Amino acid sequence: GTDRVRLLPVQQITWIEAAGMYVKLHMRDGAEHLHRSLLGDLDDALDKRRFIRVHRSAIVNIDVIEELRQDAHGDYTVVLKDRTEVRLGRRYRARLQDRLGQDL
Repeated sequence: GTDRVRLLPVQQITWIEAAGMYVKLHMRDGAEHLHRSLLGDLDDALDKRRFIRVHRSAIVNIDVIEELRQDAHGDYTVVLKDRTEVRLGRRYRARLQDRLGQDL
């Protein structure tokens, strides 16, 4: 088959996870797309006002963050509006706090 590059409307992406040499794009409609790219490269390319790195293997669309939940160990999970839970890496915590304007 021919390789078709889908140009996805960025605002439709809820979050992105690393998957080896690919990234998996999770869309608002529930669809998932594999895209050959490294998460770090995408992190550099995406609009910082809309997307934020929350883990070495995850980037989240700020618009769809519902809440931040802390567990017994003091680790945080980012809960999205569709109830997806994405772990917040410790080294990304301060940046997310600044971005959301709330202390964790």
